[in-house]
Amino acid sequence: MKLRYYTNSDFNQLKELLKLTNLYYEILDKKDILDKKIKHDPESIIVIENNNKIIGTVFIIYDPWNAFIYHLGVHPEYQKKGIG
Repeated sequence: MKLRYYTNSDFNQLKELLKLTNLYYEILDKKDILDKKIKHDPESIIVIENNNKIIGTVFIIYDPWNAFIYHLGVHPEYQKKGIG
């Protein structure tokens, strides 16, 4: 398994994962919005992949006053294995 930062080319796989884990929110999880997010903060979306397939993600939102997790999702086949 490999932990790395999200790139624009990951969008389709990430969208599938978010839908599979019931986290997808169409208004905010559009490709252009995620592109802006990583342009502003390239390390704010982290993915974990296994055999070149994204199996987990976490979105981090930070400003000088707060930091919080927007999405934390793990593919159902990999849940309860310590990935999250």
